[in-house]
Amino acid sequence: MGKNELLLNIDETRNLIKKLQNIHRSLTSLYKKPIKLGCLGHLVFFIVYWIAVSFSLAYILDVVFYPIKLVFPQNMVDSFGTAIAILILVIVAFSYPYLFNLINKKRLKVNAEIAKSADTIRLELEKQTIIDYIKTHSVIPDDYCYLHALNTFEKYLINNRADSLKECINLFEQEKRHDEQLQEIRVIQQIQEATYQKANEAATIGWINLFTRR
Repeated sequence: MGKNELLLNIDETRNLIKKLQNIHRSLTSLYKKPIKLGCLGHLVFFIVYWIAVSFSLAYILDVVFYPIKLVFPQNMVDSFGTAIAILILVIVAFSYPYLFNLINKKRLKVNAEIAKSADTIRLELEKQTIIDYIKTHSVIPDDYCYLHALNTFEKYLINNRADSLKECINLFEQEKRHDEQLQEIRVIQQIQEATYQKANEAATIGWINLFTRR
């Protein structure tokens, strides 16, 4: 394949990849993502949930059991309030994971219904058609069917740094390894600089301690 034909093929492949990305964004916007929280997120939401349930139940109990305060002694009422508070904490502790899982199950159920919708089926068919076309008509290997690689190949050919797909791939891999090596060197330099800084700080502290002792 000549250079001009290769450039046309790269341009066609790139346009198809962009279409695939747009389809992927459209499909992603249709589905509801499951709620994922880290440890801190769960802690914050648990506290908020506990406060909301506690205040709600406390208000209800204060209204419902108000006559009890008029009949029974204060110490008995306080003991009863403590027992209710413990019960609320237990209810919240056991109900929180159940409610959280219930929300995600509902989202998965909605996603299953969305997957059967006409819009989703149309987008999935269009996506598969484009993928099949790329595999049949594009000369670019699957490992390089993304925008950065395609744009880089095009620059190689336009700037006469490469004349064939094989040369483009070899040059791309060489520069990729070179960038990885530079990144490794930067990391090593950062570690060395941090080590030198700590050593200088330790030496400075040592001199300060030496003079202060005198």
